[in-house]
Amino acid sequence: SAVAWSQGLHVGVNKTFKAGALIGRGSGEAMQLAYQGQGFVLVQASEGPTVAPHTH
Repeated sequence: SAVAWSQGLHVGVNKTFKAGALIGRGSGEAMQLAYQGQGFVLVQASEGPTVAPHTH
């Protein structure tokens, strides 16, 4: 997920529909943030569980 981005970037939303995503838990619709311009985007790689540190 995006955490922060440069002020000069234009941000939009791209929507797609895939019939295969209707099977299971998906709604079939996917949304993605789209950035245009020069600058940076800070992205958090995962919100999942952390891995325990090694003990040896």
